[in-house]
Amino acid sequence: MRRVTRLLGYVRPYSLQFFVSVLLMAAVGLLEAFRSLLLVPIIDKVLNPASTGQGLKLFNVPGSQRVVDLQEFIPRYFHNPLTVVALVLVAATLVKGVCDYLGTYLVNYAGFGLITDLRNKLYDRILRRSIAARLSIVELRLVCDEDGDYASETLLSHAGVRKVANVARSALYDISRNPGRTRVYF
Repeated sequence: MRRVTRLLGYVRPYSLQFFVSVLLMAAVGLLEAFRSLLLVPIIDKVLNPASTGQGLKLFNVPGSQRVVDLQEFIPRYFHNPLTVVALVLVAATLVKGVCDYLGTYLVNYAGFGLITDLRNKLYDRILRRSIAARLSIVELRLVCDEDGDYASETLLSHAGVRKVANVARSALYDISRNPGRTRVYF
């Protein structure tokens, strides 16, 4: 339980983004259910040639006599049931798309921020402990991500070889200076 509360401490700076993303994803689910609920007026009024076209009943509110009508939510000058249902279907799809995009963006923002904070804290802890133990840390990370670092897909260019040589030279110097207290990580 202590580990879980410790991990939840890292979520705290991103709790607003996380909470809003959960609400937006809940709205996505509700809008998907609403689109399925729109099948009732489509089948009853739009596709039925014998219908009068008055009132597009969605559902009855449980525990009351109130009926939720689709035309309560749109302007009165839309009279054709096909137009009303099409307008509501398009609007629900657009709102669902915006909620889905924003919810995904916010949860990714919170997740990547949390992972970055954890990584930075771990790296900081490793450096502090190595300094306390009087150890030298040589990192042999090759960062050859520029266009000029590779002559082809597998061969390093002269600039890439220079980067590798500089890292190796620095590592060898540090090892020769203090051989018993140096750790090399790849």
